[in-house]
Amino acid sequence: MESWNDERLDELSGRVDDGFKEMREGFARLDARLDQMNDRLDSRIDGLGSRIHGLDSRIDHLGSRIDGLGSRIDRLFYIQIAFMASLAIGVLTDKI
Repeated sequence: MESWNDERLDELSGRVDDGFKEMREGFARLDARLDQMNDRLDSRIDGLGSRIHGLDSRIDHLGSRIDGLGSRIDRLFYIQIAFMASLAIGVLTDKI
């Protein structure tokens, strides 16, 4: 009876060892896949960073164009004031 128990325990120990070996192999495969996913994610983040940098330069360019538009609107306003003043002077000089 003792040898039968020892043989069964040895078999069980071997099966447990095999199970742990399979677990370690599974974790190694999972680690490899996670490393691949991390590398892909890093490259996508780098690409996104360069796209954001390009967008920043486009926004800066748009800002300078808006500033130019503001100065044009200011000049148009001054021209309107000058026109209204000359029109008012013209109307007043005809009545005097």
